[in-house]
Amino acid sequence: MFGRIYSLKWELVLAVLLLLLGSGPPAVAAYDPEPNETEDFFELSIEELMKVEVTITSKKDGKMFETPSAVYVLTREDIRRSGVTNIPDALRMVPGIQVGNFNANKWAVSARGFNSEFGDKLLVLIDGRSVYTPLFAGVYWDEQDVILEDIERIEVVKGPGGTLWGSNAVNGIINIVTMDAKKTQGTIITGGGGIEERAFTSFRHGLKLNDKSYGRIYSKYYNRDGGIYTANGGVGADDSEKLQSGFRFDWEESDIDHITLQGDAYHGRSGRNSTEATAAGNITNKDDSENIRGPNVLSRWNRKLSETSDMSLQFYYDRSARYSFVLEHTIDIFDLDFQHRFKLNQQHNFVWGLGYRDIRDNTSGTFAINFFPQDRLDKIFSAFVQDEITITENLLKFIIGSKFERNNYTGYEYQPSMRLLWTPNKNNTIWAAFTRAVQIPARSQSDMVNIFSNIPPFVQLSISGSDDLQSQELKAYEIGYRTKVGDRMLFDITAFYNEYDHLFSIEGSGATTFDNKIYAETYGTEFAAHLQATRNWKLIAGYSFLQIQAHRKSSSTSMAKEVEYEGNSPHNMFQLRSLLDLPCGLEFDTSFYYVDNLPNNQVPQYIRMDVRLGWKVGDNLEVSVAVQNLLDREHREFMGTSSNTTESQRVIYAKLTWRF
Repeated sequence: MFGRIYSLKWELVLAVLLLLLGSGPPAVAAYDPEPNETEDFFELSIEELMKVEVTITSKKDGKMFETPSAVYVLTREDIRRSGVTNIPDALRMVPGIQVGNFNANKWAVSARGFNSEFGDKLLVLIDGRSVYTPLFAGVYWDEQDVILEDIERIEVVKGPGGTLWGSNAVNGIINIVTMDAKKTQGTIITGGGGIEERAFTSFRHGLKLNDKSYGRIYSKYYNRDGGIYTANGGVGADDSEKLQSGFRFDWEESDIDHITLQGDAYHGRSGRNSTEATAAGNITNKDDSENIRGPNVLSRWNRKLSETSDMSLQFYYDRSARYSFVLEHTIDIFDLDFQHRFKLNQQHNFVWGLGYRDIRDNTSGTFAINFFPQDRLDKIFSAFVQDEITITENLLKFIIGSKFERNNYTGYEYQPSMRLLWTPNKNNTIWAAFTRAVQIPARSQSDMVNIFSNIPPFVQLSISGSDDLQSQELKAYEIGYRTKVGDRMLFDITAFYNEYDHLFSIEGSGATTFDNKIYAETYGTEFAAHLQATRNWKLIAGYSFLQIQAHRKSSSTSMAKEVEYEGNSPHNMFQLRSLLDLPCGLEFDTSFYYVDNLPNNQVPQYIRMDVRLGWKVGDNLEVSVAVQNLLDREHREFMGTSSNTTESQRVIYAKLTWRF
């Protein structure tokens, strides 16, 4: 099977080379892009950045600057000029988001603490499709990919969002928004490779069906080298490759209807090496690489009912399949979502909705890990309502709402929110919020038996799931301030205090089980600033501080107080990015990151510096060279639990992007 992928890799590379060599000089290619596709980053003034639209905070378009949440937006140009090749690395640019690479194809991503291999308190969406896996509570980042050039923006909310998005949107939400097919006309071919990034290529072609119907098709492939083992410095078995293809079509047959149909399919291998327990009581070290595959399809219908009312109906199907020596599983998710927005009068702007999700999984385990029962069907019913109350026009708003859910693990859940937005003038925004959010147990925490030995000193331990678990609960208090300073600077600061209850603990000794006997408080602040230093030079800075205080309840025997909660997240993170336009179409971009130490993971503080040099050869062709981890040959960022940890290495690659 994977021999075909290796063969296909060279066929794709050869096809790209033939297209480049056989189609004539790029300067004569006929390419008439949509304005939004080639918009110059420096043409986005500070004033225009204030008007960047987001939908994640209210399920309707709204200006980022006037949002009563800790929201941050990565633009298409942010991503292009960062030199990243995957979504998790792009998220490093968001102040307050912790990204830890623990092998060459796995990342731990979280907001406001509690990081883990799966990041169970972070909800991630791609064009409104949740990619949160209910089996292990988190995200398989090696499965999540799009053509980076097709991303319009990445919306990130730090803090709870369960009122609109439901359970598991506890500490943050990430929504990856790709462009409408109308904005991706023409063809883009990318290709490149180097050290660690062995080879990558992508092809995307836009289609115009008629004046109101547009589409695109794409395919992309990558092959990445493995890392260096943290334990002994040997070469890791975590190399990876993946082939993915997809499509999107957008129809606007009238001024009131917009229909979207899109889908993807992927097939790949994520290498890893694991230390596993056997039935005989032995500890073995073996190649436990995973074959991964899955399709998804999404359809959405938006209708404008009047000038003050609209509705949307969305359906998606998502299948995820992973096959390894230790565990094989497939997950099929069917999701139906309806929402309706209407303005009752000048003061009240309502949005309400209904949702249904059908989750079916099939597992086949081994002695080391197994599920009982092996197959399971879960259903989630939900409803939400939110009212945006205008107290004083253009000055003061109060937003109140709640989500109501019924799930098979904990029964009924409610997640209310109250937010206050004060805009004393066009250059200042002050907001405050109180929110309750919950994270329901994962299937692994309810039905799994895990006999593992991946955590030093590699002793054999057993953890069993429990069907008596409660949801983890958060009560969050937030306050934020945004301001425009002169014509060149945007400043954003948020402070928060969180109270957690019923956090998952591991109780007992030897044969242990999951329970809810830990509670915690966290507090911190997040800061972001954009400075247009000159016409051709932009500086972007960010800083976050986080303190976690976890406590065991009196009846707890858990060892997880510091191990699982306090020591997995850094107290301090800092970043500084510089984007500089030079003469002759040159771009010189640098990103500097500082991350504090992680005591639980035995990860010392580290500094990461990424550098990119780009050259726009006319309007159609772009060449770039990027170096990641410039200052360090390799360093550890996080400790995985499902596989042996490797270190993040220096990456050097060259990339060519051709539009026609």
